[in-house]
Amino acid sequence: MYAIVKNKILKVIAHQAVESKYIASLADFATTGECLTDHRVRENQLWAIIDKELATLPEKMRIVFELSRKNNLSHKEIAEQLGISEKTVKNQVNGALKVLRVKLGIFVYLLLVSHLL
Repeated sequence: MYAIVKNKILKVIAHQAVESKYIASLADFATTGECLTDHRVRENQLWAIIDKELATLPEKMRIVFELSRKNNLSHKEIAEQLGISEKTVKNQVNGALKVLRVKLGIFVYLLLVSHLL
């Protein structure tokens, strides 16, 4: 009988520890207010919109822009890879940014520029 009571008490104490950890994590979530899943869904939707607009760019401009922003290549590296001048690369990237700014709006444009530079 003593062992049964002892085990019941230990089980209650262990359960209280689990409850307190859960409550602490719930309180932490409530104070930070972050919903990582929601953020990722919105980010994925935004990237889908950006990719859709990138697909409408002229082919060479799109290729240069993607090499610059997605592959993080310098203008010099892109120029060497494509056999064009650095000034052409700069003009293509700037042209793509202008088109995207008009099509996507200034907020998305600023987000794109800040995340990819």
